[in-house]
Amino acid sequence: MNSDIVKISISGLPAIFPTGYTDKLNTYLRIIANGTHSETVVTDKAYCTIYDPNFQERTVQNVTYDKYILRIMANEHLRAERIQFAKFGYVTTQDEVTHKMKVLSVNYIKQENTELGTYEIEYADVNPKNYKNQQLPINNYLEQTQIQKEYTTDQLVGLTFAITDFATIPRTFYTELVPDDDVAEPEEENQKINGVEKVTRSVATKLMKARFYLNTEDKNIVARFLPWADVVTLTFSSGTYTALERILPEINPVGVGLFQIDVFLKYEISNYYPENII
Repeated sequence: MNSDIVKISISGLPAIFPTGYTDKLNTYLRIIANGTHSETVVTDKAYCTIYDPNFQERTVQNVTYDKYILRIMANEHLRAERIQFAKFGYVTTQDEVTHKMKVLSVNYIKQENTELGTYEIEYADVNPKNYKNQQLPINNYLEQTQIQKEYTTDQLVGLTFAITDFATIPRTFYTELVPDDDVAEPEEENQKINGVEKVTRSVATKLMKARFYLNTEDKNIVARFLPWADVVTLTFSSGTYTALERILPEINPVGVGLFQIDVFLKYEISNYYPENII
């Protein structure tokens, strides 16, 4: 069923409207589709991947919404610009489709020699019901379940950990980002000899820095069980590396429903004792 009227409702402006009040606006001007609005998350530094040896920032997630222009004929007293500050804003189109508005811009274009003008409101539709499978159009390029659809597990970088007391472990999680092979800052012991401070012991540690992107369920497994793991290995094209110390993952939310997991796996420790310290 079609309607000649586009209906707009806004609420959630407690300093302007009474609590629970919904302001309603109407227009006879049709909604105009205006491409897409994208929100993109990229890595905070450059990475090479299993398929690309070039170091560059990688796209982690992209949400691509449909974008529209809504026009309302009015004078300046209508104050339609308040729509951009409302907590809730909905548009019912002439085709009876309900858009949930994420307002991107509001412009008022006044007609010369009149008190009338046009409010032009650009917004993204964030109503999941209007997209495929009634879900927001989220593309997770590096999330581990997604990359397993694109590659075989032996092509990917795998983090495997096992816990003696849990039969359901081991578990393996995957990334396409190639880990960084690094050396930690040395840990040293010092002693003063004849008033001069000398290094008596220096510890050099080689480690792999690996990054994973996981959904909430997988993130919770890693957060709970990885610190308890008896055996942790990182496997990719250059070999298998076994952790010598307990691993506490660094976990940070990124984008929508996604978590960045950074793992620092120490796999080789060397002790150096300088001679002739006396």
